[in-house]
Amino acid sequence: MCLPPLFEQTLKKWGVALSSQQKNVFETYLREIEKYNEKVRLTAECSPQQLWRRHILDALVPIPYLRERARTLSPEVADVGAGAGFLGISVKIAWPQTRVTLIESNYKKFQFLNWVIARLELCQIKVYWKRMPEDGKMLHSLFDVVLERALAPFLSAMRVCLPLCRKVGGLWLAYQSDPDILRHPSVSTSLKHYGGASVEVIPYRLPGEKDRRYLFLMERHAVS
Repeated sequence: MCLPPLFEQTLKKWGVALSSQQKNVFETYLREIEKYNEKVRLTAECSPQQLWRRHILDALVPIPYLRERARTLSPEVADVGAGAGFLGISVKIAWPQTRVTLIESNYKKFQFLNWVIARLELCQIKVYWKRMPEDGKMLHSLFDVVLERALAPFLSAMRVCLPLCRKVGGLWLAYQSDPDILRHPSVSTSLKHYGGASVEVIPYRLPGEKDRRYLFLMERHAVS
């Protein structure tokens, strides 16, 4: 489960440097996923290289952008539809100052998340067993950063995630494969409604892949 040298070089190019201790925590995390995956299907990717590339590296891409754009050095971060926790847990390991909330509706995955957080001895990270409504109005707190990958079609994910962002300066980061979706008229209407006025599209490639992937980084300005 060791971090392959090529992947470590890629992370450094992205501006993400992991200490030996952080790499050890990631290795333990992936071993626990591999073991738990035999009981509960957490992910289709099973080989260490696939787990590192498709999940850990993918989760770490946005960290330099979030560090730059977040309004605080220790942001409140939510991972909506956390699944095995790849986004939220990876951010927590690589950026220890974050305070992370994992939101997951599947009870067996919820159980795994609680188990692995204890196993990794992570602090300032909690798990909610909840299904999010489409207005996002479920939690009492708002977040500096909301992460989402493959939660739902883009507009549905927007209706869940943007209301969870702080009203001024809150960030929603969504993983997408098609940047043209932003040209759809309903997207601009929804952005205006939820106060997500600015959108930055960040292209990237994972090592060994030809196709581009995209991060949509949206900043919420105010509620209309």
